[in-house]
This record gives sequence, structure tokens and C-alpha cells, in this order.
Amino acid sequence: MKLIVGLGNPGEEYGHTRHNIGFRVVDEAAQALGVRLTRRLYQSLFTSTSEGPLRIGFMKPMTYMNRSGEAVAGGVKREGVALHDLLVVHDDLDLELGALKLAFDRGAAGHRGIISTHECLGSQAYWRLRVGVGRPPRGADAAEYVLHVFPKRERQLVDEMVQQAVEAVLLFIREGPEVVQRQFHRKGAEAKENGNGTA
Repeated sequence: MKLIVGLGNPGEEYGHTRHNIGFRVVDEAAQALGVRLTRRLYQSLFTSTSEGPLRIGFMKPMTYMNRSGEAVAGGVKREGVALHDLLVVHDDLDLELGALKLAFDRGAAGHRGIISTHECLGSQAYWRLRVGVGRPPRGADAAEYVLHVFPKRERQLVDEMVQQAVEAVLLFIREGPEVVQRQFHRKGAEAKENGNGTA
């Protein structure tokens, strides 16, 4: 099984915040494969589907961000997922809004959901799709900033970023992480050449 996990916080009040971009990407990736996350399993909302012989699981931990690893580790163990088949999608303050990066075996950089996941898995050797939500304004508290909704002026860019992230998730499932890295590195280079930022 390939397991795709989106990090976020449960509850309507968090639904459109920067911290919940992982939930949105996983919801839309699952919908692209014709399924919805409706089952309560492994302290999460969970669903699974198949493409030919390949089983695919989608998970949104319901433990709140700081305890995300408890749900992730439970799903990995009970579904027998190899760590190289695990992809965790999460917000990243160190990437500008609209940027995506696929990473493997990297530190948490202070992200509490990733810290928890590292600790509960006992490893950081798994794949992560880092979704850029931008740095907070000077003097603003980062923990508060990620709990803010995206302002109207950013929403078109956020929608475009989410669609690219969904494309990256589907490529990860169907063709593997190396293809994701090649394709999205090329997109980033083309965007820079055209003066449009990074992809």
C-alpha cells in the first residue's frame, strides 16, 4: 500500500487555515480517484482504493497537529506500509506561497506535526510534500499565523497550488517520487525563467 497523509487540525474553525492545507490536498487527491475520507480508523479519517494491483490509502489525523504522529504510526503499522511508500503532505513556512517541494529523510524544521510523526515512527526516512504557505509578517507569531485563513487576494494562487499538489500526489502514487521530483523541478525552473516565481 501507498499511504498519503494530510496534516491539519479537525474542526470547522480550522478548515481554511494555512495549517490545514495538507487536509485539503489529500481530500482533493482522494476525490480525483473517486473516494472520500469518511471512515473513522487509526485516530483519523481514512479511506482506501485500488488501481490495478496497487492499494492506496488516504488519511487525515484527527488527533490535532501536535499529535499527528500517533495516527500516522498507527496506520503505517496496521496497514503494513513501508516508509518509502508513505507520503505526508503539510504546510511549510519556509517556502513561499505557491511553492512545492518533495523531500525525503529531512528534519522537521520546527513543524510540530512532523516532529510528532518523526517521533512516533522512530524515523524521518519517509517522503514529505512540503506546501508553501509563506512566512508571517515581521514580528508576527508563527503559531498564530498558520491558524489564519488565506486572505482573498491569495486564494487564486492557493487554488492553483493545491491543484499542482494533487498532481504531485497522483504522480507519486502512479509513477514514484523520482518522477515527481523531475517534473516539479522542471516546472520550478520554467516559472523562474518566465518571472512567475516557483512551482
